[in-house]
Amino acid sequence: MNYIDFNINKFKRNSATLPIFKTFPKVIDLDNEKNRLIKIYKKVEEIDTENVYHQMYGQIPSLVLKKLVCFHTSYHFNQFGLFS
Repeated sequence: MNYIDFNINKFKRNSATLPIFKTFPKVIDLDNEKNRLIKIYKKVEEIDTENVYHQMYGQIPSLVLKKLVCFHTSYHFNQFGLFS
């Protein structure tokens, strides 16, 4: 397994986004997006296998995946000033 760095302070605020992630609709329904995020979190919480396959890190413990999802989401919330 590759090392996963969960230090949120390592990443600069407003860092460049990879071009593949820049395609999004011009109008976003925030209530719909909030509900989608909640559904995704619930699916992640329900994972009960010991390991899962992550397309970037390969086989990782499901607890690490859950931590990674929380870290990634927290990073973006921090990036857009939703947390401080």
